Amino acid sequence: MLKKLLFPMILVVLLVSFSLSQSQLSYATLEGLVTSKDRIPVEGAKILVLGTDCTAISDEEGKYYIKNIPVLGEEEKFLIEVIEPNNNARVVSNTFSIRSGLNKIDFQISLSLTFGNYYGDFRWETPFSVKETRDANYIISGISSYAPRNNIYLLKVDRYGRKIWGRTYLINKDFTNSYVIEDDKGYLISATSNNGDIHLLKTSTDGGFLWEAVYGRPDSVETVNSVILTDTGDYLVVGRIKTLDKDGKNYMMDALVIKFDKNGHKLWDVIFGEKGDDEFSNAIQARNGDFILAGTFDMSRLSKGVIYRIDKDGRLIWNKKLSGEGPVRGERLIPTDQGYLVGGYAYKDLRHGFYLAYFNDKGDILWRKNYNKKGMKIFLTTISMVKSNFIIGGYTLEDEIFSPYIMLTDLKGEMLKKIVKAGLNRVVRSAITTKDLYSVFVGFVESEKDRNIWIYKTKF
Repeated sequence: MLKKLLFPMILVVLLVSFSLSQSQLSYATLEGLVTSKDRIPVEGAKILVLGTDCTAISDEEGKYYIKNIPVLGEEEKFLIEVIEPNNNARVVSNTFSIRSGLNKIDFQISLSLTFGNYYGDFRWETPFSVKETRDANYIISGISSYAPRNNIYLLKVDRYGRKIWGRTYLINKDFTNSYVIEDDKGYLISATSNNGDIHLLKTSTDGGFLWEAVYGRPDSVETVNSVILTDTGDYLVVGRIKTLDKDGKNYMMDALVIKFDKNGHKLWDVIFGEKGDDEFSNAIQARNGDFILAGTFDMSRLSKGVIYRIDKDGRLIWNKKLSGEGPVRGERLIPTDQGYLVGGYAYKDLRHGFYLAYFNDKGDILWRKNYNKKGMKIFLTTISMVKSNFIIGGYTLEDEIFSPYIMLTDLKGEMLKKIVKAGLNRVVRSAITTKDLYSVFVGFVESEKDRNIWIYKTKF
């Protein structure tokens, strides 16, 4: 009899307790701001309220908003975690008291200096060069598709991968490339327009347009492939020039070098070439003020890589050729303490690959190595240096998929490390070594619908 009475009583107590607990369940809203240690908004940070399915991601202003957080009673403690966006690392894991209604919590977090980010303001963007700025940020030049033409585009990103600004320059021309350098007053962009002229655009440090200069002959087509700042504050541009032959029927292409003063006025130009199609791809300044140039001659036949040395007035000092069993191109140059490294495309052993060659001030080749792999096409697009190592950037092409290719070698060209990010449809176009010895690679990622700028920062 007692058991029969106790069971209904227990059931009533449980039902009352459940009813009371349900009546004490309320909901909270959490909002706030996520900033870095330097108090700049952080976009893409994940805020997680553990024990619930309530999450948020901070927007470009660093703001986040989470609603419908279940709170038992007037106030409840929750473990909250914040995941920073660069490397998806947990940077906050603390317990916070959340009350029914609106709660505001701001987070100041650390950001990783390594990252892989995408930047896309238009349907189609292609980067061509990256430089480290005086304020330890990165300036990237390229072209963007903005109907009905391709325009010059400049993007500035901070050392954490956050976009500072982007500028599009709406000149009434269609452009095919653009390269940027920094001087003491801002940025200088050199670009090629579709009507066959080379344009110089000078901007302020915030990307504001200052002036434009145009180089072009009425009977020729010019293309820029690289621009550097000289030790006197002038600009040296290298590329190619196409002119009609004597019969006026066919174009002949020769390698072109132009020197401009700091106001964009031409100081001199020189043309080098042989019987075939020739061009210069890259330039650096030697320790004594001369210029070292890399290029490709006889492009329409069995091409040869070339290195040229000219003086400060464009006069030839020496030139050397780098040939092989197949086509060879001279594409990228960097200086070292003792000499220079040149690299480019090389077809060897029936494979598409690249070579590196180390030479001295006289142009003597001290060593040369080829790099290729059976069944994979490998292309070099950039060379940089960190400590006592060379870093090669480029891409592979396999099964119609572009994949980033990054290789670390010692000073003799022996491979130490290789990174191939397969199946990503990304291409490395330019790279730098920063003052704090990070490597920054810039390229693009492509889909059927668009192409975006891709930046990958790492440390070897």
